[in-house]
Amino acid sequence: CMCLVMLTTYPYLSTIFFAHPSPDILEYVKIYIWTNTTFFFALSMICLFRFLLQGIGYAYVALFASVAELIMRSVGTPLLAYFYGFTGACLANPLAWIGSDLILIPFYFYAMNKLHKKFSKNNKQKKLEVLQ
Repeated sequence: CMCLVMLTTYPYLSTIFFAHPSPDILEYVKIYIWTNTTFFFALSMICLFRFLLQGIGYAYVALFASVAELIMRSVGTPLLAYFYGFTGACLANPLAWIGSDLILIPFYFYAMNKLHKKFSKNNKQKKLEVLQ
């Protein structure tokens, strides 16, 4: 929903920062908004999986993904800006989000599988105790 708001109102939102934005500035704003808002799904996945992993006791994985995201952003921004200019610099955030997702999502499935095995084993033991 917020993506649609930002994509349709970016010329008006840019007046928050610029009194009378030139067409060049509006073009840069458009590029930035499009490159970031189209990857908000990846950002929402970071929030979801990071908080889930922290909640089930794997805070170190969330911290590792955050550090990896920071490193990807720090290295990616200058490299992408060098090769692709402003558009490349704008793509550094979404690529860092995707990189963090590539760490968090597989570990989430690993952790859930581990928890599922743990609880299913406990349930089998409890059922055996009740039957005896």
